[in-house]
Amino acid sequence: MIDNLKFKFKEKEDPASYASSISSNMAKRDDPRDYLDPPSRRIYNETLEKEIMSFITPDNFNMYLSSLKLSVDNKTEYGPQLDQEEEWYSTPYANKEMFADDIANWKTVTLDDDLHLPEENIFIPVDFRVLEKEGGDLPTLVNNTQDLTVWWYQDDEFNQPKIYTGCRIQPGTNTPNTRDTLLSEMLHGMYSIETSDSLYPALSVDYNLNVGFSDFWVLWLSGFSDTEKVQKVIESGLDSLFELDFEQDDGHFNATVREPIRKDYLNVKKLDASSAHPQIR
Repeated sequence: MIDNLKFKFKEKEDPASYASSISSNMAKRDDPRDYLDPPSRRIYNETLEKEIMSFITPDNFNMYLSSLKLSVDNKTEYGPQLDQEEEWYSTPYANKEMFADDIANWKTVTLDDDLHLPEENIFIPVDFRVLEKEGGDLPTLVNNTQDLTVWWYQDDEFNQPKIYTGCRIQPGTNTPNTRDTLLSEMLHGMYSIETSDSLYPALSVDYNLNVGFSDFWVLWLSGFSDTEKVQKVIESGLDSLFELDFEQDDGHFNATVREPIRKDYLNVKKLDASSAHPQIR
């Protein structure tokens, strides 16, 4: 269903990238059955499914572990000593047999309640009417009060049931400074991590919600114009913002928020230094 939505209401792409992807796909020699609707390999086949699953057993699989904490000098708590070297790139590795006790334990593993099929996607749009409102060549003012101003602009070119909307929240006046800027970037990073899970179902059906923090806050949303689904996406995004947990694990926070900002700062600093002292050739 989601694939059909994306195909039916596909938007324009960058011509060069689109031509490249088409030429790549045309070079593939697909099974003729894949041209069916839906393709044959995407039709559920219970017999084939059970046959495939019969091979996925603890005594018939390979485990691949990649980590910077593995060592070429000795065995560590994270894995065996890397005693071999790959011939092309000289990458160290190790190849070990599974322990019989581990295989026996995996054969008696119990079901985990957290392992289940995804929940129903509540963001899948069902209303594809193209909403219209009278207007001219310029955005039209439709609401203007002391606390809220709303502008509307009607798309008369593509006629798709899509919207692009933004909301700018202007707080009291303040003087921009480095500390507030870095804190704003950290807040955006924390919010992005939080919504990467909560808004993933919305993103899978082409809803894109983002919030920017600077001298003012900006919330913008693009996607299908189904009113009910738009409201659900916005509510979910705002819930994630207002319920943001600032008591985060130091290691996770450093890796996902603080360290990327530090690297960006150093890159900009180096760029400024190089532009201030141009090389003479």
